[in-house]
Order: sequence, then C-alpha cells, then structure tokens
Amino acid sequence: MSIRNAVRVYTDGMAALKYYEAHAPKYLGAVVTVVALAFVFTIFRGDGAAVAAPPLVGYVARVAATPCAADVGDACGKPLFLDDAMVGGASACLACVWQTCAELWGRGGGPGFHPHKLRGVGPEAKACAPIEKLRLDEWRHVRDGAHGDKQALTGGAADLRTGDQLRSLMTTKLGLLGGPKALKEGTRKIYVDLGANTYESSIGNWFRATYPGGRSFEVHAFEAEYTYDATYAGRGDVNLHHFAVWTRNETLPWGHMATKKKTRSGFVLDGARRRLGAAHALELDADRPTRRGIDVADFLKRTVSEDDFVVVKMDIEGAEYDVIPHLIAAGAAPLIDDMFVEVHTDTNSMFKPPHDAGHKRGDALDLVQHLRDAGVYAHEWL
Repeated sequence: MSIRNAVRVYTDGMAALKYYEAHAPKYLGAVVTVVALAFVFTIFRGDGAAVAAPPLVGYVARVAATPCAADVGDACGKPLFLDDAMVGGASACLACVWQTCAELWGRGGGPGFHPHKLRGVGPEAKACAPIEKLRLDEWRHVRDGAHGDKQALTGGAADLRTGDQLRSLMTTKLGLLGGPKALKEGTRKIYVDLGANTYESSIGNWFRATYPGGRSFEVHAFEAEYTYDATYAGRGDVNLHHFAVWTRNETLPWGHMATKKKTRSGFVLDGARRRLGAAHALELDADRPTRRGIDVADFLKRTVSEDDFVVVKMDIEGAEYDVIPHLIAAGAAPLIDDMFVEVHTDTNSMFKPPHDAGHKRGDALDLVQHLRDAGVYAHEWL
C-alpha cells in the first residue's frame, strides 16, 4: 500500500471512530478511545508497511471503505471534466455512481452521438461517474471558528451555497459532461426545487447563479408555505406550486416547532414519528393546519422525460425519509440527472429528541447512498 493510500485509510478510519465516539453511549466512550489509539499505533509496522486496521461495523464502515475512483478523466470513451479543486491534493478522493453509458451520456455528446454504439461498449455496460465522497462528519455545521457554530445559509453573499467554496465540495453532472454545450441540441433543461423557500434562497443565488447554464433552465418550485410569495413577484421564469412534497396526492397535517413557528418553514406531521404534544414541542399550524400534498414521483413522470436534463434540489424538512424511497420504488429516480438533498438529522429542529430515532448521521448517509446505488448522481445538500 502506498503512503498516500495508507494515509487515506488512516484518515477515513479515524473519522469513523470519531463518529462512533460521539454517538455511542457514554460508557462506551473509553472503549472507542482505546480502539482509536490502537488504530494509530498499528496502522503502520516498523518497516513502514501498512497493516490491517481494526474492523469498522455497519454503514459507516461502508462509507469509510469506499474506494477512490480511478481514471476519472474518461468514461465510455468520452472525456469527463472536473473542477481542479476536486481532483487536486493528496487527500482528494472521489467515489463512483455507476451508470450505463446511455444514462451517463444519453443527453450529451453532441448531435448524433449514440453511446450504445461505441465500439466494444454494450448498452448495459456501466461506467464510473465520479462524484464527491460522502463525509462521515456533520460537515454542514462548521465549528472551526471561521464561520461560527453554523453556516450562514441565508441566500446572501456569505452563504456557502453561493460562492466558489461549494464547487470544491461537490461536482455537478452537467459540469462533469463538459457544460451545457455537451447536451444534444434542443434538449429541454429543467430544474425542480422541492422545498424552495424564498426565490433567492436556492433558485436565484445558487442555481441560477452557479449551476452550469443555470439561467437557461425551466424552473418548477414547490413550496407549501405562502409566506414567501412576494419574493416570486415578477418571476415569470418560475412555475410556483403550493404543495407539500409527498408520496401521495392527499391532504396532510401541517405543523411547526412550537418555539420557532414564526421563523421556520413548517413540515408534515406524519403521526408515526412526529407526534403532537408539549413533550414533543410540535404543534399544528394555527391558521392552516393542513396542506395539499403531491406525489412528486407522479409529477416527474407527467412533467419530464428521459430525453430531458433534470436537476432536483430537495429540502423538505424531514419528509425525505419517505419521499426518496418512494421515488426509487416508483421508477421516477432514473428521470433525475443531478440531485441535491438536504437530509435532516438530530442536529435539526424537527428531529431533536424524542424524534431522533432513525435520524442520525448514519441514517443520512444511508439515504444518499441509497440514491447513488440506484444510479442517481446524488449529493448531500445544505
């Protein structure tokens, strides 16, 4: 094993151990610490050769063990494009989303390009679409002193999503293919914002401003609240839909954290995981206790086709744990070319104890990887 790869194994292993130390019961903390120290002193033998690291368990082990993508400059006989920041440096490591050549290049390659006709490449042959590796730590809440306790996700100039820093953390599918010019002439480009909030929040200051060719996309914005309507005034380029993103077309109970109802968006109260009552700090919206829910898989099937280039951003306040499995089971996931998902955990208001069961960091990683395993070019969003 090379020194570079050994350092990578060490770094990933220590990150996983730190995760377990933070989330294990207190009486196990000492045990985890001893294992971590053993890892430090046994990762290298005296001759500099790497030795086997202590085994990790569960989903975190899988993420830590994900190999770095090799030969990221080419796939299906076509060149790929990555920001220099993504591939440079000794610690750079990209994972793979395995897609058929048709899925990877079906909307790209220029006029007349047919990936299934590439010499030696069958229609079901799969290639690695390199993507940023999922991180074990809760990276969305920076505590390094540079940004305070949390990133300023305001949609303004200081927002991490609006600057160059995010480009070093995430690839984009269209950028990977070489930008808008890589798409076939006449390809319909569609951006679907699930949980749009204000226009500036993610459409204006992020997608329109920074996604390759973002200003030329047709936009569909889903926002269950009417509070933000004024920010869409005069925005004829946006189709605003007042629905709660869900798995069925039905009326849904809608509520807020009791202490933050005036400052935060609401969310679905599904009964099973988020019950009402003072002990749970949740309450129905006093003015409008229900919202119309929409089956987003059905919407995608009715609205877009496999010939379109579709980007989806999802920030639906915890409902992603229901909606993402539904998108995959309903067969709508292959319609999505690039997907950005905020997966909420016990660091977010709606999943504070006692709502934290099934909403830990490992659960968030599992959900995003579930999309990647289904062939979706999916990123963890802010």
